[in-house]
Amino acid sequence: MTRVLLVNYHQNRGLNPYHPDSVSKVTGAFPPLGLLYLAAVLKQRGLAEVEVYDANVERDDDDTFKSRLSQSGANILGFTSSTFEWLTTVGAVKLAREVLPESLIVVGGPAVGAYPEECLSFDEIDIGVIGEGEVTFAEIVARFNDGERLQGIAGTVYRDNGEVLLASPRPFVSDLDSIPFPARELVDRDAYSAIFIRKPFATLITSRGCPFKCTFCSRFYFGTRVRSRSALNVVQEFEECAERFGVKEFMVYDDTFGVNKRIALDLCNLMIERKHKFRWSIRTRVDCIDAPFLEKLRRAGCFKLHMGVESGSQEILDRMRKGITVEQTISAFELANKMGMETVGYFMFGYPGDTLETMAKTREMSLGLALSWADFSITTPAPRTALNDEFVRAGYIDGDFWRRYTLGQAIDKLPYFTTPEFDEHDLERMQHDAFIRFYLRPSIILKKLTSPQFWFEAKKSIGGALALLKMWRT
Repeated sequence: MTRVLLVNYHQNRGLNPYHPDSVSKVTGAFPPLGLLYLAAVLKQRGLAEVEVYDANVERDDDDTFKSRLSQSGANILGFTSSTFEWLTTVGAVKLAREVLPESLIVVGGPAVGAYPEECLSFDEIDIGVIGEGEVTFAEIVARFNDGERLQGIAGTVYRDNGEVLLASPRPFVSDLDSIPFPARELVDRDAYSAIFIRKPFATLITSRGCPFKCTFCSRFYFGTRVRSRSALNVVQEFEECAERFGVKEFMVYDDTFGVNKRIALDLCNLMIERKHKFRWSIRTRVDCIDAPFLEKLRRAGCFKLHMGVESGSQEILDRMRKGITVEQTISAFELANKMGMETVGYFMFGYPGDTLETMAKTREMSLGLALSWADFSITTPAPRTALNDEFVRAGYIDGDFWRRYTLGQAIDKLPYFTTPEFDEHDLERMQHDAFIRFYLRPSIILKKLTSPQFWFEAKKSIGGALALLKMWRT
């Protein structure tokens, strides 16, 4: 039978890492959910013997990486790549081609979706998958098994007589319940950890797609129409994770949980009806919650909300087309805190139009929301976003930058938005200062020390504290 090896290569090695190095080392790593979905479909259809190799969480060097690939004897290698890690992934593909010269190499992920033809400028890549990969990748493997041509499969970019061509688009999967649960048995669940999650944990999605139009968001590959799983299907996945894999905590990783509130409430009601005591968290927006909804979530076991604050300046929020107000943000977090929910806020510095004053508002807002956790990033434009277009118009990046990068032009960093008032170093200092001011407050330190979560993951928690102290000293 055909052997397939799905590879998650090293993350946070590409352009503009999301966190400073000292923070990235302790924030942890999540299972490669997309690859586990691909593996599940292949297994369900009996198309191949499948393995998943997460070189990222295992932190393997190149020699170990090549040895692992060689041992697999894979006929098909599948890689996934974000745009920011594209050249890192290409390096891994080149190593793979050295070790397994006859294997079919397939690459998918956001990078291929953004610049499909450019991605196939690398001869080591045989075919690229655009958009959702479950059905497309399964068809590739099925045709490979039957010795059929791989050219023209919907949702791919391919070569035909040396010419790179785009096939017709693959429609999004309309019935998400038809996709089997991720093949979590193929990875070492104990290898994954995060500073704010109990082990072993699981990530899952209840929907795909997001209707909002934030200028910085690059989630185009799931579309703008929200497609939801049924409540029963989701609860059954929770149950399998708990009973089969001993999962203690769940992170629902939807783009925006609760956009379809009726379905979200159906899920909560079924959790309550079955008397489940699962601990789970969601990613949502401040304008998607209200008191009845939060009460239902809390009764169903949801204990933590992740919400994007982005900026403490209304002017910047409007430029982001975020569609929320500062007052809505304050009210939403006040409500969540009042109801005993843990809260995580996400903040951005260096958005076009930012000044030292607006960024100070953002930092001060993080201190005033009574958050359990806060995360700070420096604005970086992803391809195929309105933000990227704004950076181009302002002359911060060349309009062809992402294409050149995808074709192989090496560059250490994508420029940040700067003004005569502040430069890139000032932005990095602002980010470091925000982390330090938030987490080294006596009230937060006491709250963490008295939290059971701190002692569940004491090693990670202490590592996080040391990372912050390192930032404070620099």
